[in-house]
Formats: sequence, structure tokens, C-alpha cells
Amino acid sequence: MIKQFLVFITFFSISNLYAQDIFVHTGKNMTNYEFSVDVQLNQSVLASPLDYRSGGGNFYEIGYSTNKSDAKIAYLVSITYNQFNAAASSSLSSYSWNTGYIGLQNMVAYTFFKSQGGVKLSINAGLNTAQIVRGEQFTNATFYDITNNEEFRGLVLQPIFGLDARYKVSDKLALSLGYNFSNSYNLTNSSNEKLSIKTKQMKFGVHLPIK
Repeated sequence: MIKQFLVFITFFSISNLYAQDIFVHTGKNMTNYEFSVDVQLNQSVLASPLDYRSGGGNFYEIGYSTNKSDAKIAYLVSITYNQFNAAASSSLSSYSWNTGYIGLQNMVAYTFFKSQGGVKLSINAGLNTAQIVRGEQFTNATFYDITNNEEFRGLVLQPIFGLDARYKVSDKLALSLGYNFSNSYNLTNSSNEKLSIKTKQMKFGVHLPIK
């Protein structure tokens, strides 16, 4: 993760001459967990299947874009903090998970509509590379720290697809609304329990031109 932040700082220094705006996004995540378990080693799980439910969490992002006013393609790089929360229950127990991941995100945006009134619509695709910084599990009334659990820790890749609507308020300010869908995978988990994190994200953004 330290290397990722060094890449972010280096890229910002090199491309500062070309970057058009700094942006800040915040929003809400609605997340579902999906566990896959080795059948032979976890018969007890199959005997009492879990009913998973989505959970709400916050999302924060700060970054910059190389987008120019007359270009259809924009590149965005940012630092993100995502809360991926979820819950589940069985006939005997209830579970909840509260997790926080910090990551480096790279996105490409393609503008497919632009009006003279300052409205731009774009489709986005990218990848977030993240690591867990906070993890809590509650099983009934019992608390567990899951930050170091193998299915949560390590390198998590989050492919992202979405749609953004942006409105130019003035030469010094633009506002945006967006929706993203992602599915996160832990590439370093070698245990028999695998976790994927499916997230729907609504976000609001403020964009400040720097050139």
C-alpha cells in the first residue's frame, strides 16, 4: 500500500501540468458478501445456511483528473476509503460485518453526451487496489477483530463500472452525481473460505479546476 501512495504522489507531480481538476467524492455503499466454503471441511456451515443481507457504509475519495474541456476521454486517479458492511443470519445465530478499506483507484471516463448548458454524461471503468484497515464481526453478542483474518486481509482488487452526470456551475466549480457497481476479490487469500464483496455505490462530487 505504501508503494501505491508513492505512485499516486509521483504521478501527481509529473502530470500536474496536464491535470485539469481536483475532485472530492463522498457517498454510500450498499454491500453484499458472498462466501464460498470448502464443502468437505465445513459441513456445519451447510447444515445451517446463512441468509445474507446487504449493509450500508460510507465512501470517501480524493483525487485528480487529466480531463480537458474538449476531450471525450479522461483519466482519474484517487485515494479511496470504502466501508463494506453486511449482515447475515441463520436459524441459530445472527452475524454482522463492518469493514474499512483504503485503496488507490484508477479510472477511465468516456463522455458520450455534452450540452451547451454545462451538463456532461460519462461512462466509467477502472480498478481499485485496496487493503483492509478496520474489520469487525459480531456473532450474536460476541465481537471479533477480523482485520487479520485471511479472507479479509491482503490485496483486494475491485473492478468498477459506472455512470456519472456532471454539471459545470462556473469556471471554478463543477458538481457531479454518480453510480458505480463493483465486485471485489481477495487475490492473496489461500484459505478454504473465499469472500467476494458486491457493492452498489451512489456518490456526490465536487470538482475544482486547477488550470
